[in-house]
Amino acid sequence: MSDNGKPRYAPPTKDEFVALLLHYGLKQAEVSRILAHANTRRVRAWYGGQGAIHFTGLYTLAHKATGVAITPSGWREELGVREIMARAGFVAR
Repeated sequence: MSDNGKPRYAPPTKDEFVALLLHYGLKQAEVSRILAHANTRRVRAWYGGQGAIHFTGLYTLAHKATGVAITPSGWREELGVREIMARAGFVAR
């Protein structure tokens, strides 16, 4: 929990973000179209580990791809990120 009592959001690492896009078959341009606030340059930056996607963007992508309504503190477990990373050949850190 954060100081204000709301669950903490830890954004995806570069590897997690890349693995999620690969797993759900989303190209960077598609992510940009889905997220009206994110141009392709911003999505490329996230893909390259420069900056991080906000929770609202991650929520929108996850919901469109899976129908799952994720939470700020539990999204990794709710989406099965550890399994997705393993299947994609990424080493969990």
